[in-house]
Amino acid sequence: MFANEKGYPQIRFKGFNDEWVLKQVQEVLTTIKSLKIKKNFESNTKLPLISQKKDFIDSYIKKGNLVEQLPIILFGDHTTILKYLDKYFFVADDGIKLLELSNSFKNFNLKFIYYSVLLNNVSQSGYKRHFLMLKNVFISLTNNINEQTKIAHFFTIIDRKIELIKEQLSLLTKQKQYYLNNMFI
Repeated sequence: MFANEKGYPQIRFKGFNDEWVLKQVQEVLTTIKSLKIKKNFESNTKLPLISQKKDFIDSYIKKGNLVEQLPIILFGDHTTILKYLDKYFFVADDGIKLLELSNSFKNFNLKFIYYSVLLNNVSQSGYKRHFLMLKNVFISLTNNINEQTKIAHFFTIIDRKIELIKEQLSLLTKQKQYYLNNMFI
């Protein structure tokens, strides 16, 4: 669904025919300054702690550095892991870049941008800073907000189905282990 070198995607939702453009990540996204993060905030309930690790959530805690600016994209500078976040969370400090739309792209759908960056993400190459490389990556975009929203929604549904299947697999694995433990003497 993302544009090829001729400026048009190979697969498209019906009714959309606008040409797409290539933009560098650094034109579209900007890092969130620490002023938009409440340091050592104490919550009444446990909130997820998000880091650059592969697991989406590290743990749940009541006190930490609260990110209020939502939605955002989290980029693991050492791991190149990308995460889209739209609910309050505490952020682990080490090696994380929090990204928002730059001023000239404020009218774009951030989740659509997330999927475009995800498609074009840089490869992890050892323990080093990767954001400098990501900033120069080109991503393909449509200016049509309706098309952006439709694409973001489509991939969100697929991601949710993947999560449900993983949960099902985890339950089956536990069930199998239970039977193994209890069916043999």
